Amino acid sequence: MGRLLIVDDEPNLRRVLSSDLRLDGHSVEEADGVSTALPLLRDRDYDVVVTDQKMPDGDGLKVLSIAHEGDPSVAVIFLTAVPTIELAVESMRQGAFDFITKPFNPEVVRATVRRACERTGLLRENQLLKSTVGSLLGADTIFGNSAEIKRVREQIARAAPTDASVLIVGETGTGKELVARAIHRNSRRANKPLIAVNCAAFTETLLEGELFGREELLQVRIEPGRGCLRRPMAEPFSWTKLARCRQPLRPSCFASW
Repeated sequence: MGRLLIVDDEPNLRRVLSSDLRLDGHSVEEADGVSTALPLLRDRDYDVVVTDQKMPDGDGLKVLSIAHEGDPSVAVIFLTAVPTIELAVESMRQGAFDFITKPFNPEVVRATVRRACERTGLLRENQLLKSTVGSLLGADTIFGNSAEIKRVREQIARAAPTDASVLIVGETGTGKELVARAIHRNSRRANKPLIAVNCAAFTETLLEGELFGREELLQVRIEPGRGCLRRPMAEPFSWTKLARCRQPLRPSCFASW
């Protein structure tokens, strides 16, 4: 639910509108004019502003301007008793979300505010994702500016902060290990080593020992008698070419994932 500001010089309208919008779980604040609304918009964060167009001390376009000056993602909805094409065009040109005429249907206002909250949330999530992608460690090793590469960077930014297992799929040479390392470098485990195992580099027997800790089979002991998958999972683990494992090993590998 969103944080809303209602700007209108009519107290009864503010009261009714606030009551209706609180039914949807919104947090609602009120301002009785432009002069009251401006300091609120400068000092506080809102998701949606619902403003009258004509008020004794100013108009809704001034409210819209100040709201977007502080946060362009804020959705501003206009209420007006005297709709004109010129006003509608100008408000939309300046970035208003919607334009509702008085007297209005409360259900229409509630639905419009819900859509406005969703739009504000999406805009802010997109801005956060873009800033996160721009500061990704290791992203400079993944070259390209195509839409597909941008989606890969966005997926790295989404996956890195989580504890989820990640399956990276792609043909040989497309940079799957680069993506794995970028996820690791931006995760909470970045200060721990990334244990990488190339499944195609081992025979079935040796791979089983490397993964599950058959001590007599281990060629490279990371810890004596313990395979990679027996280690505490606080350390990141990456394996490549899992599809080339022999069929009998695959169920064990996926069960350990």
